[in-house]
Amino acid sequence: MHSIIRRTIAAFLWFVSGLVVAPDLRSQPSIELLNEIENYQSSTCQIVFNESYTCTGALINNTRDPGRSLILTTAHCIENIEDLNSIVIIFGKRKPLKDQSYAGVEWISHTGALLLSSSKDLDFAWIELEDKIPNYISPIYLGWRKAISDPKIISTIHYPDFGYAQYSFSIAKPSLATFGGLYDPVAFGHWKIDQWTQGNTSLGSSGAPLLDSNFEIIGGLSGSTDWDDYKSDYFFRFDLAYDHFSHPVNQLKAWIDPDNLGGLGNYRPAYKTRNYKFTSGVVKLVNLIDGQTISKNFSAPNNSRVNGVYIIIGERSKHVRSTITITLTQDGRELYAEETNASALSRYSENYIPFVSPPLVSGNYSLSLTYGSANHSDYITIPKSIMDDFTSYFFAVNSSKP
Repeated sequence: MHSIIRRTIAAFLWFVSGLVVAPDLRSQPSIELLNEIENYQSSTCQIVFNESYTCTGALINNTRDPGRSLILTTAHCIENIEDLNSIVIIFGKRKPLKDQSYAGVEWISHTGALLLSSSKDLDFAWIELEDKIPNYISPIYLGWRKAISDPKIISTIHYPDFGYAQYSFSIAKPSLATFGGLYDPVAFGHWKIDQWTQGNTSLGSSGAPLLDSNFEIIGGLSGSTDWDDYKSDYFFRFDLAYDHFSHPVNQLKAWIDPDNLGGLGNYRPAYKTRNYKFTSGVVKLVNLIDGQTISKNFSAPNNSRVNGVYIIIGERSKHVRSTITITLTQDGRELYAEETNASALSRYSENYIPFVSPPLVSGNYSLSLTYGSANHSDYITIPKSIMDDFTSYFFAVNSSKP
């Protein structure tokens, strides 16, 4: 019967497939909100089951062990417990730039997961990865509250079937509803979104987190039963998943809040700081000139460790010979330098270059790229930062506390 329920809900989701987020670029508030939602993309992952279908999962913070690889998704995605032995988890499956076919940095886990708790009646499943999620993904473990929320603006980050991350948001408050596609549905156990202001979910979006205006989780996507306009979604309520059922195998409280704190904010073990936005544009080629240096300024909390640099490039010359020296300076002092070859940078990608000996910084610092051994035919195409000029890279840095 479980497989029938899962297929039924999947069918509901199939009928809402189609459009994904397409913000009205004439609306500055929409652009700003989309950029802010995208900043939380690393809180979610795509879950691949038996190489045949996908769902979405979300990292959740806990009171005793921040950074533990705990993922919340939906119960209907798991047909059999054995499926968890072969699942594939993908973090970072995203486009770093909205309108460009650039691939973001990814991390993939093949080691399977353990089911900690679940409820078919609320449609949530609580799993733990064996692997620790690396800091270069800049993971965000979502905060939560045990009390029911009164959200003003809501959003979700989800992965359509085998696709890249997509973002939806609504400026209308959701309502409480009973979702009838479950075994023994809990009365008013779901949030209902009548229509997204921007974007829609689709097959593969199940398990996507429903986020409030503080970007804390208040629910997870079960499906849709709107057969007319294909826009109403139902998210199980996080406050009910927390402790509606008393047994630890059917609740979240025993796993995320054994000390009964009643709430927790978002947790970021590592920060990704960018000099561009998701909605930034792109420019044409730039010739690499031997000895040319470009610099960007960043800021970090006191005693932060800079773990590495992300560089986005588009096209590059086929046999580019130039080296790129990455230098970090603070108050006029060089704290770190590392050299890489331009040929090692993947085309149309966000490239992560880890630092072998991550330096400590406090406050303002600068990162620069210097080209060396450049041939006259060496070139790259680069994104245009809306904050800088036409001759600079898109930079991002990964930093954390020691």
